[in-house]
Amino acid sequence: MYRTFGHDGIPSEWKPIPKKTRKICGTCKWHEFENIDDGWVCVNDESEYIADWTEHNHSCEEWEKKGSTEE
Repeated sequence: MYRTFGHDGIPSEWKPIPKKTRKICGTCKWHEFENIDDGWVCVNDESEYIADWTEHNHSCEEWEKKGSTEE
């Protein structure tokens, strides 16, 4: 399940993730939760977004499926 947000940024509803996993940060193995600022950050050293705060629906060319063991 993932949370959708309205145009004003306010959470609206929960929706199921489609069977074909979308290649977005929220489904990427490199998208990790950061306790310090209560947000998500990219930890992929091959991504141009390394150490950047990333949104669930953001994406990049370095996406890898969560649970993937390839590095």
